[in-house]
Amino acid sequence: MVHLPSDLAVIDPPQTPHPGSLLVKPPDPHGEGCERTLHLFEQVGVAVFPARHASKGTYISGWPEMPVTEALFRTRAELERGPINLAGRTGGGAAVIDLDGHNGVDPDLLLPLLLKRLGEAVFAVVRTRRGYHVWLRAREPVGNGYCAALGGDIFSGPHLAMLPPSVHPEGHVYAWVMEPRLPGGAADLRALGLAPDGDGRGTARSGGDGRRLTPASPEVRQAFALLMAEAGVFRPGAGGQALVHCPGMPTAHRRSP
Repeated sequence: MVHLPSDLAVIDPPQTPHPGSLLVKPPDPHGEGCERTLHLFEQVGVAVFPARHASKGTYISGWPEMPVTEALFRTRAELERGPINLAGRTGGGAAVIDLDGHNGVDPDLLLPLLLKRLGEAVFAVVRTRRGYHVWLRAREPVGNGYCAALGGDIFSGPHLAMLPPSVHPEGHVYAWVMEPRLPGGAADLRALGLAPDGDGRGTARSGGDGRRLTPASPEVRQAFALLMAEAGVFRPGAGGQALVHCPGMPTAHRRSP
């Protein structure tokens, strides 16, 4: 038997604190998801701005030109105050293809075809309410605007696209299909036939450097539309056909089985 010195104090085991004696921060999955998104987009150098919870856009003035570091600092400060939505800014080499399901195009069928064509330029994919946001590095801007062949918009100039875990005004929660990663290259969107209809002036008058933008040639656009038709990415339309039409080129279509 081991005898302890009589003057050695006995240490009581730690006591469980009273529930009201400590301020224990409850779990916050939304806040943790926002912080993860901010960290990941910081790694790829893309600015993120706060939006009101369950709202789009941002209430931060001067967002199109704000430096990335300042944008992230202000967004983190807003996150400390309570739940917010997050919006990522395109431009400066970052672009978003918004597969929205318009014009009879099925986003679920188009997404894998698009990812194959864009390759390592893609650095994130978000599930939206109607389709997908495909984030990528673009070799040069092609402007902002609607592309009928994709059934959605292309944004390569300043624009805001919602990020996970934001909540859509109608309740849908944006989610990652592919979390952000460093891109392995940059895509030539115009050469791939991925450019807005017209001159790309939908919501931005240039790609950010003052140059007038030109759309992809009708031949390139037609080749891409025909490729999509062969892959069967169009929903059946009236009369048993699925159709896509882009200004300046013939209509591409396929017969539904």
